[in-house]
Amino acid sequence: MKATSKWIENVKLKIDDGKGHEIISDQPESYGGGDSAPTPLDLVVMGLAGCINVLFVMLAKKMKLEFQSAETEVEADKPKGAKTIERARTVMRVKSREDREKLQKCLGQAIELCPVGLLFDKAGLKVESSLEILE
Repeated sequence: MKATSKWIENVKLKIDDGKGHEIISDQPESYGGGDSAPTPLDLVVMGLAGCINVLFVMLAKKMKLEFQSAETEVEADKPKGAKTIERARTVMRVKSREDREKLQKCLGQAIELCPVGLLFDKAGLKVESSLEILE
């Protein structure tokens, strides 16, 4: 993996993964930015949501679990004055008629395998998770 970050203007950046994909990052106005894109810390939280969601979908398909939708929401707390996130909660919302135990097992495996979640864990940040089944 590789990433390159290039300054555009003020505190706006273009971040490239070396594989032809790029994103823009910015800061809120209170930090001199235009609030036109996610901050780098926002991208980390978004990465956690995407990681859990894609692993859930891949594992559910492998386990032959039927579902109509899958959405992962992550809320991360960075108290005023704190240097970084101190707490995070995930909610996996799945529209499915499958048994809760099977869906919970799938979610548990997705969380265990998520490399972004493992980074949070190694940093000492506990991530709470819950499952909501939509019908």
